[in-house]
Amino acid sequence: MSYRLDIEVDMSEVDQDLARIARGPTPFTEARFTGIIDRQFMATQAAVHRITGSLAATGDVDSGDFLGGWRGQISYGGEEYRRMVVPGPPRARHPGFYAEFEFDRGGDHNWMYAADLEGSEDDYAEAVTDWMRDET
Repeated sequence: MSYRLDIEVDMSEVDQDLARIARGPTPFTEARFTGIIDRQFMATQAAVHRITGSLAATGDVDSGDFLGGWRGQISYGGEEYRRMVVPGPPRARHPGFYAEFEFDRGGDHNWMYAADLEGSEDDYAEAVTDWMRDET
């Protein structure tokens, strides 16, 4: 008596799957990414120290299509704010410099750390995995 194991692999839809993946994330997946970064931004806004409110006012979130994929960015301070003439507060409280000052202080002063964004990369990974599995 002989025993045999037959295995067949259906590759008929591989080309379709590869073409779908090559087109990049679906609008639904991109909306998920945007929702995640918006939540992250709200968490940083809640974590920013508000002595004068100037640092929180410089907060910005930007997301969208980028070189065939998606890109999101959260920023505070920056060159455009360094050029502002702000009467009164010392340089450390000037919005263009205050972001750098607070970030470098670390601990709860670093709003990215204080916002506890650790683990949020899992949210992005889940969205990508769902898209790759064509579950979105």
